Amino acid sequence: YDEGSFLKSILTLTKPTDELGKEYVAFVSGNLDMIRQKTCDEIFVNTIFETWYTQQIRMICEWLSERLEMPLHSYQLTCLIHIIRKLYSDFELQGVPHEELAGK
Repeated sequence: YDEGSFLKSILTLTKPTDELGKEYVAFVSGNLDMIRQKTCDEIFVNTIFETWYTQQIRMICEWLSERLEMPLHSYQLTCLIHIIRKLYSDFELQGVPHEELAGK
């Protein structure tokens, strides 16, 4: 879905939604819930969640940094917006401190 590619006009005819973003968020949310249910050590769980959130945001930032010269397709932007918003709220609900979430 890169702008300027030959397939851009063909791919935009399908009018994609943020389907992949929703699938990714559902996967993460399911795993967050499972870890929370199966692990009793609250400090360990919070450490895992903080690290997981940090690594996901870092991965997205690195991917965007590698693409500085290429514009995002509207589909990519829609998915990223959905993923980042939901990751923030899901990890916040799981107890990751606001300072960790906002500082990434």
